[in-house]
Amino acid sequence: MRAARIAVLLAAACRASPPSSPGPAAADAQAVSCVEQWLAQRDLNQYGDPVGTMYTGGTPLFDERTGQTTDRLQHLVRKHPELQQACPSEVLKAHAP
Repeated sequence: MRAARIAVLLAAACRASPPSSPGPAAADAQAVSCVEQWLAQRDLNQYGDPVGTMYTGGTPLFDERTGQTTDRLQHLVRKHPELQQACPSEVLKAHAP
């Protein structure tokens, strides 16, 4: 009886579902891909600075005074506002300051 119940539950869980619209994770991935292309076209590193820029502490996203870390997309939008016109606005606005 227990094996039959497990089989029914597994069958229901494995049933094919219709494709859903891209969720927030897909939109975030699309924005990140757009941002990466935008940075590469301008010869900028992952933080929007010239390639080869060195940072105290290893990253400009960490504020040693406050101990807080800034989201990378938020940092990029603040540093390069023109990114909002080049990449999906709904995602970048979510990361905007």
